[in-house]
Amino acid sequence: MNNKRRKQIKKMIEKLEEVMQELEHVIDDEQQYFENIPESLQETDKAVASEEAFGYLENALSAIEDTLENLNSIE
Repeated sequence: MNNKRRKQIKKMIEKLEEVMQELEHVIDDEQQYFENIPESLQETDKAVASEEAFGYLENALSAIEDTLENLNSIE
């Protein structure tokens, strides 16, 4: 792989790391939101949607981590 493509990959890694940090903040916020819902309301549509969103966000974070691992292997 030539230097130009390595530099492109390095920039992608940096961008993905920024996205990962932002996503971690969103995950923390969503988790706090759900944890602050009273038990009596945790079966409501909003609470269920929050819990589902948390799962999707965790999956997205995992996918970014896997992508970063693969890109770092190239470097």
